Formats: sequence, C-alpha cells, structure tokens
Amino acid sequence: MPKKSQSEIIAELQHNSEAVILNNPLSAPKFIRKLGKKTQMSLTEIYTPKLFYDIISRITPEHLQMFEEGRDVVTLTLNIGEFLKSTNTGNSKSLYRHVIDCIDLLQTTQVKWKEGDSEMGTAIITHYQYFPNQGKIEVVLYKEFVKQVVSVTQNEHFSFLKRYLYQLRNAQAIKLFPFFVSWRNRGMVEIELEAFKKKFSCDTEGYKFFNNLRQKVLEPAIAEINEKTNLHITYSPLGDNLDGIRPRVRGLQFFIQEQQKQKVLPQQTHTVVEPQNLDAAILDNYYEKIADFWGVEKSVFFSTTIGKSETDIQTAIEYTKAQVRSGKADRPAGVFIDALRKGYKTAELAKKETAEKKAKEATTKAQIKQDEQEAITHKKQNQFETNKKTLERLVETDADFKRDLLIAVSENNVIKRKYDLNKTVLDNMEMAMIAGVIMNLAISLRPTDFS
Repeated sequence: MPKKSQSEIIAELQHNSEAVILNNPLSAPKFIRKLGKKTQMSLTEIYTPKLFYDIISRITPEHLQMFEEGRDVVTLTLNIGEFLKSTNTGNSKSLYRHVIDCIDLLQTTQVKWKEGDSEMGTAIITHYQYFPNQGKIEVVLYKEFVKQVVSVTQNEHFSFLKRYLYQLRNAQAIKLFPFFVSWRNRGMVEIELEAFKKKFSCDTEGYKFFNNLRQKVLEPAIAEINEKTNLHITYSPLGDNLDGIRPRVRGLQFFIQEQQKQKVLPQQTHTVVEPQNLDAAILDNYYEKIADFWGVEKSVFFSTTIGKSETDIQTAIEYTKAQVRSGKADRPAGVFIDALRKGYKTAELAKKETAEKKAKEATTKAQIKQDEQEAITHKKQNQFETNKKTLERLVETDADFKRDLLIAVSENNVIKRKYDLNKTVLDNMEMAMIAGVIMNLAISLRPTDFS
C-alpha cells in the first residue's frame, strides 16, 4: 500500500471534529510569557491553552498552499459563543471579555519546542481584531508557526480528543493531558524528574521537594484526567531508597491506558480499580511454589498480591523464570516482586498479546474505515455545495471579488490554460479538474465569507 502524503494525512484528520493536529514537539507545548529581558512566567490560566488548541485545530493543508503562493500569514475567525459552548462554560459578558484577555495573552506568549539540539520559539498570534457586535475574533498566525503545527508524519503521535481536554478544569491536568496522549500508543513513558519539572514549569523553589510536586501537581492532575477523560494514568517514582523514609526520586514512569468507559476514581496516587482478593488457599498454593523457587518472604508476597489475579501472579512467575534463564536475575525474589508490582511480562507473552490485539482490531478496522470514509465524503460534498453557493453570491454581488478572482485564476499555472473566459465562474467549475483550485483561490481571497 503506497504511503499517504502529508496533506492527505492532515486532510483526513481535519474531517474528524474531535481531532487536534499536533506535531510531536508541540504535543505538550510550554507556554511562557516574557515579562522582561531575564524574567518570564508560566501561564496557569485554563482558557488560554484551550484557545490555543482550538486555533490550531482549524489549520488545514490549504493554508500551506497559500504560503507557496506568496502569503506570509493565515487569518482565522473564532466565534466566542461557540468556543464557550464547546468548553461547557457559561455565556456571560464577563466570559466574553475573559476570552479577549486570553487572546491578548496568546499574542504576548511564546510557545517553545526543540528540534534536535536547537530550541525554537515563536509568538502564537501575530495580531487580532475583535468584532463586538458579531461576537467574533479574527486572529492572524505567522507562516513559520503554522508550518510547525502541520509538520507531521505517519509515525508520530499527533492527535488527541478536544472534547476531553475541554472538560478539564485543573491547570496542571490541562498541561499533562496532551503529553500523556502523545505517548498513549506506546502505553508508557519515562522521564527524568528534572526534565519533567522543566517541561511543565515546575522547576521552582516551591517544587524543590518531590512531596510538594506529588501533592500539588501529580495527584490532582492525574485524578481529574482519570475521572474526565478516556485515559487512565498511573505512575511510579524512579530512584534510590524508594521504600525508605527519605526516598531519592530521580525520575517518573507513567503508565497510560485507554478506558472504554469514563470512571470516577478516588484522587490518590497509583489509582487503580482493584479486583477481589484471591482466595487464601490459592495464595498459599502459589506462595509454596514461589518459596521453593526463589525464597520470597511470605509477608512480602501476600502484601504484593493484594488486588492481583492468578494471571498476574503466573505472568510474574514466567517473567522471573525468563530472567533467571538469561542470567539477568541476581536476586530472583526481588525480580519476581518487582514484576508482580509493575506488571512486567516476558517478550514472548508481550508479543503474543500484541498479535492478539492486532488481530482483534483487524476484524473491525475495515468497517470503521468504510464508515469514516463515507462520513468524510458526505461532509466534503455538503461543504463544497455550501461554499459553491457563497461563491455564486459573491461573483454576482461583489465586483471587486470577481475581479480579484479572475486575476488569481490567470496567475495560477494549474488552471489558466483550462479556464474559459467566455464562460461564467460556475460553468468553469463544472470541470472537476479545476473546480477545487478555483474554490481554494476564492476562499483565500475571502476566508471570512466561507467560514
């Protein structure tokens, strides 16, 4: 099967109303507001990042075509009422004013990311215009920022669901959720503690001690994400003496699972929905086997098996045996307990489960793809017909627009040889080859009329 082009990938996502297109470097952008030469602050207000994601979700491959035609900016129109409705908030004058203030913040806020060894940064909005009588805002984005947003490949994690992000109210949860989603296909991500603090603007004196970071950032953010989104997050600290009175945490390991149904979960670290404890006779039988193998202490074994199933225990046994056979287990008892706690699996079992999962997904993939394609085709047809009516109205009522469109047509190498000046614009659009190009030119001339 031939690889899809970048434009095709982005275009498909654009027709998914829940998808926000993001390049991996921007999957969890760090919003920094410059206050002076050496002074900056991280934004904690919750509507500003939501507006950011709303804005970039509107960028399409056609905007890249505009840059090739000599334009330097993209102009987008935001309806404030629709935005507030999508975030499940009120519709008061004070909220309208607050959205304007957030746009002000985006105009004076940088979003930063890394490309290789280079650190990049740009202002999000170049300038904007507010139309109070219409409840709308036009925002202008510079082309280099737009290019970063839509520079995606098939192998990157570049989308997540807006409807979940919009439900979040905790500023830390809003920061962390895109990061977790960008790693959900892998299911796990490890990050050094200092790198985590820097990435999420927690590298301050208030978070010097891990306990503060845990109580003020990790616990409330993960609790809300688990409660209100389709992700279920747990984590483990990495470092030295973690079971001691004074643990030295060096990093964090996050486990990311998608949950089919939203769950209201208790707000605590390592939140899990535990199965019933195993029967004492079953545990005794397993303990005798484990003790014979590796001499695990009984109290440690029983405390570790709380909330575990027979499958969990057997999986940990097989994993430990594999480590022993390969010579990687100097302390088999510790390897077994660690495997049981963290759910480690043998490579063979993990491979088998992956194969089974792929096989199961394949049974419904074709139907899902067909349904999505039909929906995309239907939406494209409806949108094109709506835009065609707008184009007909503008050609008939706006002489300046008609003149500019004909000039654009005459300068476009794709259609200028095929366009018949003796025919009307709509008659020319009967030729499928040039219809889309004419429409794109028209939209680029009057984007607000076609929004």
